[in-house]
Amino acid sequence: MYVFINIACWTLAIVAMAWLFYKYRRLHRRLEENGTEKEPDRLQRVGHSVHEIENEMNIENDNDRLFKERLDVIIRQEMQSGKVEVGMLADKMCLSRSQLNRRTKKVTGMATSVYSTHIRLQEACRLLREEPDTSIAVVAQRCGFDDPAYFARVFRRQTGATPSDYRKS
Repeated sequence: MYVFINIACWTLAIVAMAWLFYKYRRLHRRLEENGTEKEPDRLQRVGHSVHEIENEMNIENDNDRLFKERLDVIIRQEMQSGKVEVGMLADKMCLSRSQLNRRTKKVTGMATSVYSTHIRLQEACRLLREEPDTSIAVVAQRCGFDDPAYFARVFRRQTGATPSDYRKS
């Protein structure tokens, strides 16, 4: 009986070590992939509301600032490649969904999905102002929205104007 328990403990220890090694390799691989990322260009941030929101954010130290900047970079990268999903963001940040939500809420004061939408709408505002010939459907797609009608609803809810009215003003 004692031998069986001893073998079970060693087996459990080996499995735990293998799992930790897997997580370490996965984290290391992701850091290598994302290691060449540049900080988001502060000059490309859109509108005065961005600065107001950043002032309201609870950024206490450099780790929080780096976390927010890395999250911004990943959201912007994924926005260009298609949908932006919280699960995918968590994987790219090497965190669980709940850890990502907790940390994002602490740093930005918003849930991850709300903050992601906020960043995407900032980019939409920039595109609408700087590229007036681009159709709203293309702007929606470039900001990670598959459905232009949904994009227009979300845009109007957040800014108070439709994308076409925003472009005219």
